[in-house]
Amino acid sequence: MRRMIKNITIPFLLLFVAAFVSSCEKDITVDIPQAGKKPVIEGSIFQGEVATVGITWSFPYFKPLSGLDFNDPAVLQEFLVTDATVIVSDGITSETLGLTYDARYFPPLVYKGSSIIGTPGRTYTLSIQFPGYDLSAVTTILEPIPLDSINFKLEAGEDSAGLAYMYFTEPSTVGNIYRLFSKRPSYAAYKPTAAVGNSVLDDQAYNGQLIEFFFGRPGAQSNLFSDPSDTTDTNGDNRGGDWMLGDTIMVRFCTIDRPAYDYIKTLENSAGTSGNPFSNPTTVKSNITGGNALGGWVGYGVFDIQAIAQ
Repeated sequence: MRRMIKNITIPFLLLFVAAFVSSCEKDITVDIPQAGKKPVIEGSIFQGEVATVGITWSFPYFKPLSGLDFNDPAVLQEFLVTDATVIVSDGITSETLGLTYDARYFPPLVYKGSSIIGTPGRTYTLSIQFPGYDLSAVTTILEPIPLDSINFKLEAGEDSAGLAYMYFTEPSTVGNIYRLFSKRPSYAAYKPTAAVGNSVLDDQAYNGQLIEFFFGRPGAQSNLFSDPSDTTDTNGDNRGGDWMLGDTIMVRFCTIDRPAYDYIKTLENSAGTSGNPFSNPTTVKSNITGGNALGGWVGYGVFDIQAIAQ
């Protein structure tokens, strides 16, 4: 009898506890506080190009963007900041950026320069003012570092689809930081492209080494400011993240400074977990100062290279 009691005690207790917990269940309603809107700055200046700055308002976390009609002026007014004074200085001259239509971005209204051109070795100060906000940021365009080559390799079991590979000799100087972009000729603009989980990498683990990284093809629309109307690619984009035989693989390999790296990496890490509201939150390290603003201002040293997938 004692052996039988010993054998049934634990399962019985587990069933009892489960029944007890079940009887104590009740529906709980959680009121999620609505965070106030914050300005979001998406600013960049590439080597050889003028500065471009997008300014929007943040949306509540659980408000879907997919259902919004950005052709509706009311939606644009709610989402865009169109009354800002945006000034860029290179330490020698300054210019006020104008609000411009540019189909490479979505929504296609951005503040754009016309005279100051990105030059390696120069530091660029961004100043933004609009009612209630006085924001600023600083970035430096570093000397570009060239890739040795890019190549295409078929994936196992595929006869035409594969990945691209980039090769370069990482300089022995410590502290180099990079961001990878790529595109197909039909894309309106280069798109950030993940090579090691993120589109950015530093040389902490690779300093002075010969490096090989593979990367897939980004979509024509890869972020909120991409142009969704870019459908001119005759080969189509419904093929996952693979490059295909015959593709022209266009790569833009950029150098960036440390604040830009911290901003972009934390932004991409946050975007990678934002689909799960129960994941650990990631704080995006914005380099915008002077107010409760999000986003970043990034200068890019540029090395462009392309190859045919063959």
